[in-house]
Amino acid sequence: TTGLLRAGTFGRGAYEVFTSDPIGSVVNTTGRVTLLRAHDVGTGFGPPGDQLDAQAIVQLDGAPGMSFGFTLRTGADASTHAGMFDTLRDAVRRNRPVVLDYVRTGFRSGRVSRVMPSAQ
Repeated sequence: TTGLLRAGTFGRGAYEVFTSDPIGSVVNTTGRVTLLRAHDVGTGFGPPGDQLDAQAIVQLDGAPGMSFGFTLRTGADASTHAGMFDTLRDAVRRNRPVVLDYVRTGFRSGRVSRVMPSAQ
């Protein structure tokens, strides 16, 4: 569940390998929204060194310990991102699962590229 494989050898040392998808991978996850938060630009979210630079933060029960974010800034993607936020807000109201496509940006974080209602 941690995504880490640890091994130690007698008198030789210890090793730690990250076993989940590598950073930069495009992956998806499904679950019910456990946190949906909008906040100011630049405040960051998540553990030190793994912070998301995003104004919309979401966490799902299907990916415990992970945080996903996307920007709500004005620009070319503003209407698409507002639509993603509305889909997440609707999922919270109806207690329905969603599917997130995201780019893994850290060990416990990802930048959301698409949000869809789940068929579950």
